Amino acid sequence: MHRVAFEGMQSRTGQGYQGMLTITAPATERHLGWVIGWDGKRPRESCPCADRMVGGMGTWNAAAGKRWNVLRGALSRLYPGAEFFRAVEVQERGAIHLHVIVWTREPLRLKEVQRLAIGAGFGCVIDYQPAAVGDSRQAAYVSKYVTKATDQRGEVPWDVVDLETGEVEAVKDARYRTWSSSRGWGLTMKVLKAGIREAAQKRALALRESLTAATVFAENAGTGSPVIAGCGPP
Repeated sequence: MHRVAFEGMQSRTGQGYQGMLTITAPATERHLGWVIGWDGKRPRESCPCADRMVGGMGTWNAAAGKRWNVLRGALSRLYPGAEFFRAVEVQERGAIHLHVIVWTREPLRLKEVQRLAIGAGFGCVIDYQPAAVGDSRQAAYVSKYVTKATDQRGEVPWDVVDLETGEVEAVKDARYRTWSSSRGWGLTMKVLKAGIREAAQKRALALRESLTAATVFAENAGTGSPVIAGCGPP
């Protein structure tokens, strides 16, 4: 997972803008709105994003993937050619939390990103940390988030609709995708697995050849016959 994230970050080194965008779920109660560039002195208004946690945490989590698709589409229209690597992290309250490494041709306008995120049903709290050229720490972070989120499915509130009765019921094994990437991100997991499989096959072949040569040598040594490596008795 680290290699997929890292290779994608390195594939466009020296061009455009890249960094990690953090997107949160709405609050479960009203709170002070998060203002981009807030200096800690100006007053903040109450944030209405609590009203968007419709149906409770389990219902919101189950719809988080669709909400990300809405936001991703909006960002792609605003920033043509943008590429994404999305990782899921689970907050202590059980809410799905997204960390997205994003590459764009022009700098992100965070107020516009925040507006689009709230419009897609996310919370008003977002964050963006730009990545320096060659800095792979963000790739390490998102790979850790993915690994952790994979082990936390049983801890995440998740509601599904029974198609026969129409009733909403909670399930114990949350069905979220722990990561995804845009088509142009770079290295894919399919290609990576194929490379791992090919390397394993080459190692296995080399081991078989080595064991065969050693067996022939041992058999010939026992008969006192001349030894020709890799061949039977002359």
